Amino acid sequence: MALIQHGSTGGTQRQRIEQYCRSMILSTQRQAELIEALWDSYKIRLEIVHECRDDSVTLASLERLQKAALHLIEFEKGQFWAQTR
Repeated sequence: MALIQHGSTGGTQRQRIEQYCRSMILSTQRQAELIEALWDSYKIRLEIVHECRDDSVTLASLERLQKAALHLIEFEKGQFWAQTR
């Protein structure tokens, strides 16, 4: 979730996730899916780190996080290349 906090102006974690995802050019549906995937992953992280529970970690949750992470990486790469030109 460090990517989400990068350059953030504060607010709750959910607000930071939403703000970050809204900075991308995405369809409304894809934006909502990405926000929910990141929010769900953040909640799972909280359970693991603060409650020592890992029962929310499933193959489906990992695949969803992987898909979201790849999307974030592609977005950040695009931002980097745009700044270097």
